[in-house]
Amino acid sequence: MSESRIFQKGLSSAERRRLSKQIEDHLTVFSHDLSLSLWKGNPEISTPCVQNSSPPQHFDVQDAAHSSQLSNSDLDGERNVSQVDAEDDPAERNFVDEPINEHLLNELSQELEDTEEIEITPSFSTNQFNESALFPLAFKENVSSNDYLVAAMGRLAKYNLPYECILSEFKWMNSTTAIPQLPNSKEQLWKLLSRNDLNYVRHYYCVRCSSPLGSNEKATKNDSELHKKLKRSKTTDYKKCTSETCRGLDSKVSYFIQLKLYPQLHQLLSIPNISKSILYRHTRRKINENALEDIYDGCEYQKLCSSGEFLSNPNNMSFTLNTDGCSVSNSSKASAWPVYLEINELPPHARKRHMLLAGIYCDFDKPVMNNFLVKCMSELNDLYRKGIQWLKSDGTKVESKFVLLMCSVDSIARPPILRMTQFNGDFGCTYCYSRGSTSDNNQLVRYYPASEQIRLRTDKELRLGMLKAFKDNKKVNGVKGISSLISFPKFNLAKGRIVECMHSVYLGVVRQHILLLLDLVDSKFFNHINGRTAAIKPPTRISRLPRPIGEIKNFKASEFRNWLLYYFLVCFDGLLESKYMKHFALLSQAIYYLNQASITLEELHNAEILLDQYVEQFEELFGIENMTFNVHLLKHLPQTIRNWGPMWAHNAFTFESWNHRIMECIISPKDRVLQVVNRFCIMKFICNMSHEDSVSFDTKLYLNSLFPSFHFDDNDRSFIAKGNSTDSVHSCIPPQYSTANCTSYDDARINNIHYRRIDKNPDTQFCNSYVYCKNVRFGCIEDIIELEKDGERINGLIVRKLKVKKNVLNTTYINFVESTSELIFVPSNEVVAPCIVIREIDDCKYIVKLPNTWESD
Repeated sequence: MSESRIFQKGLSSAERRRLSKQIEDHLTVFSHDLSLSLWKGNPEISTPCVQNSSPPQHFDVQDAAHSSQLSNSDLDGERNVSQVDAEDDPAERNFVDEPINEHLLNELSQELEDTEEIEITPSFSTNQFNESALFPLAFKENVSSNDYLVAAMGRLAKYNLPYECILSEFKWMNSTTAIPQLPNSKEQLWKLLSRNDLNYVRHYYCVRCSSPLGSNEKATKNDSELHKKLKRSKTTDYKKCTSETCRGLDSKVSYFIQLKLYPQLHQLLSIPNISKSILYRHTRRKINENALEDIYDGCEYQKLCSSGEFLSNPNNMSFTLNTDGCSVSNSSKASAWPVYLEINELPPHARKRHMLLAGIYCDFDKPVMNNFLVKCMSELNDLYRKGIQWLKSDGTKVESKFVLLMCSVDSIARPPILRMTQFNGDFGCTYCYSRGSTSDNNQLVRYYPASEQIRLRTDKELRLGMLKAFKDNKKVNGVKGISSLISFPKFNLAKGRIVECMHSVYLGVVRQHILLLLDLVDSKFFNHINGRTAAIKPPTRISRLPRPIGEIKNFKASEFRNWLLYYFLVCFDGLLESKYMKHFALLSQAIYYLNQASITLEELHNAEILLDQYVEQFEELFGIENMTFNVHLLKHLPQTIRNWGPMWAHNAFTFESWNHRIMECIISPKDRVLQVVNRFCIMKFICNMSHEDSVSFDTKLYLNSLFPSFHFDDNDRSFIAKGNSTDSVHSCIPPQYSTANCTSYDDARINNIHYRRIDKNPDTQFCNSYVYCKNVRFGCIEDIIELEKDGERINGLIVRKLKVKKNVLNTTYINFVESTSELIFVPSNEVVAPCIVIREIDDCKYIVKLPNTWESD
């Protein structure tokens, strides 16, 4: 079919006439245009004839420019000859059209006559609405206005919507209902939600000199007057500071907010069955009784659990403290410093969900930590001495007391919290008395030689040093003054502040080490490395896919962890000298040991030896100038594990996740801290409402879809199958199981971890089909089934066994396996963890078991 026919097909008569007029105008100017010359024979179009050299009015400037170049046109019945200026293309100068094909012209004319009219419709319409859509909405009897309010607040918290968004929705709903019951303004919303401003305390300070200027709680007369003035003022800018330093000067007054802990704890302890979660340390099932598997197995925690000690009472609980600066936006230099308290006695996944926010500071300068923490943590002493009374699910009244055990912060926040010298100063290590050394060329950078002897600081020495530094007003072995941490009972200044591995190991040592090694690799091999990483399909438990190595400077901490444990040794195999690969393997193996779900004492001892070797060889390979403080901290890491359990139990990933979440709450530069506080409290409100009897079942399901983690049973070890079920029989099923009602599924969640059949794994960049089991070790999931044993439904996996040929790349955890024909049934309670296949060679694979299933990116 000719292009003209295709172009015209389906046009209405009016459209054809309009198009014909446009073509006639075009041929008036460009008479040699062959693409439209067939239209000359159409009876609806008159023969084009040039009357003058001016272009038609509808042409644009470009057409007019072409038209001005045309001279006379000589048209006959068969040919169009265009004469142009001599400067034009010679190929166009004497161009002659071909004769018109009369057969095609007749066929086109006939098709135009047969074309039907096209119905014109808008992009969206209500034409497809059926009659029932025009009836008034009929709501379920158990759904009330309370449900609409809670659902709307859930959307506000989930998607960080402006308050005006849901208030506009409420106004419309009120206008369409007989009895308006939803709030029309923010004031009405707060009143309906019973917002209590007494739970937030504003602490004012001078931005110029950081002097505290009082608060709006238990204020003195002068403080009260200041608060009244600030409350009446629309802004807190340019008020006079009352301190001696700024007397008579214009100074900006700002504030940080303390969130009271008692209301947050009351809200948390009112959640149904929370008492079962608090007993997790007593009810958990250990893999190895003598291994380190959580905070509770650390020797420092065990001391507090001995008879008569604070944590020997099963109702008492402990906190881990964290604070860190985070940017409020890409376009602002201001930073926010939230203060978090994590309850250690909750199960690992529940610790993240039920985080407490003790305070929030936001300004262009860092906070004065003593002033900041003392205010935010002022209730801790009351919680230690008096505790809090609450009711268990069975109605039993109990009293719980709380103690601060750990301070998990990075190397930037740790020195000001402890009132000690930073790591680039003399006696800059807060864990030992290492002084480090500087070079003559750069006095600002301090190196920590591997050969330097380590003598650990003690709690008593630190307290005496703080007192002496305060009295003498000078540093004592790196101690500058008294830390606010001394006011918290049972807190050990030497052992309570842990080596936080997210910043020191992953963002510190691993990042530094890989960047040094990349300088030794020819850049022409980068594509080869990227090709290997692109073929990796991690399980969805690892949320980030491996990025090209060229983007390493933008990697997150979790990505450096993945490169250390999984990707680097396989992807750089054959591209680096053996000594560099063996050296990197020392760190990989040691951190894999220390980040496991279960760490034996032998593995802890081996990890300590490996880290010592790694630090010594680091100086040999890269020189003293690269012996940074983060490399030095590796010597202190095993002691942290010995005191407080595996790395995943106290790293900062959980706190960083909350930082990201609450920074998304800031949608305006005005009153940033207040925005964070309001949104945080709304999230906690929604969490509690998902358990309230006054909320309908349908609304709870809706909230569950917005926040799935709210509804995960803390003690759940269940098997949740998904996909279409089909009858299935396998010869590998043991005889004690009945295959009469054997059902097969596509995928399942076992202990809240996703697994999928290999033949049902979608063609994506993730793979959940490789698994590590207690007896079988490595396997590939061929089927997911449910069957019967003694009248009870049993579920599990049919796996194809992967035979381990050898451990590779100087590690014990990277395995080289080959596929077998052996199929084995594995009950779900024997499934340990998902695996990641890093590289495939024919029918063999490099495979690694994830060290734990608690840690999240």
